[in-house]
Amino acid sequence: MKDLALLALSLCAALSVGCSHMAQYGPVPLYISGVTNVDLAQPFDADEARRLVGQGSHSLSGTAAMKLVDGKNYFCSNTYVFLIPATAYAAERMQHLFGDPTGGFRRSERVLRFRPDTPEYVHLQRSTLCSPTGSFKFDGVPAGDFYVVALVDVFIGSQNHGGQVMQRVQVSKDTALSILF
Repeated sequence: MKDLALLALSLCAALSVGCSHMAQYGPVPLYISGVTNVDLAQPFDADEARRLVGQGSHSLSGTAAMKLVDGKNYFCSNTYVFLIPATAYAAERMQHLFGDPTGGFRRSERVLRFRPDTPEYVHLQRSTLCSPTGSFKFDGVPAGDFYVVALVDVFIGSQNHGGQVMQRVQVSKDTALSILF
């Protein structure tokens, strides 16, 4: 169980997407192997992020899943989905995390430590839980560009073959989204 908590903490730190329920465990320890420091060039624009997490009139709903080599789709189920304002700072983070700022999949093992790691980046996001069938919904979303990041746990035996899926989305009216990698 301690290993699972450490893995969850590592995921939260790697994404910095608002896992406040893990805050009691503190920052990712320096002794975790595979931690890569990433120096970011883009400054964090808190005003832009604040505008995008403010109250809006749209909703964003969808499903998030990944397909494994067995051909099955595995959905985010009772895990967090994050709605992150698509600032230049967030785009640079997504590029490092997923290799593409428009969408992608990443395994959970690789931990990145961003510098600067602006605390407001985490606080100016929204999160919700995926349903048991992999669906999610955000209400009151303003128009703008966002990143949707979902955690997909796929345990086969004691091994987690899951990771995170991400897609950039533009909200200009009620938006339905399906993320599958």
